[in-house]
Amino acid sequence: MNVRALAERDLALTLENFGGGVEIALTDGAGESHIVFGRVGDIGFAYDTEGNQISSRTVQATWRLSAMATEEGKYLIPDSRWTASWKDLSGREWTAAVTRCEPDRTLGVGRVWLSLEL
Repeated sequence: MNVRALAERDLALTLENFGGGVEIALTDGAGESHIVFGRVGDIGFAYDTEGNQISSRTVQATWRLSAMATEEGKYLIPDSRWTASWKDLSGREWTAAVTRCEPDRTLGVGRVWLSLEL
């Protein structure tokens, strides 16, 4: 097994099988949904213009890139026309617009930043 295949197998274990993950439906601009399993994180910290740490709501979803690929092996990369839907640990359903995507092809991880309307 080559190093890339080993890393992919390890990522499947760490990202998808060690608890805390949820099913995420990423829906493209044409309305086609792609179901992946990953993690959604929401409460974070930011800094104001004077450098003071403040709490904020930064929501991102992370999944294994190979879980959402074409038959030719090309990764599907969400853009601002996509949405993400998931259920949190309390069972509440959320849908948020994708604001940007940060694929990390080296690690094999996709991450989207989401915008919630609260």
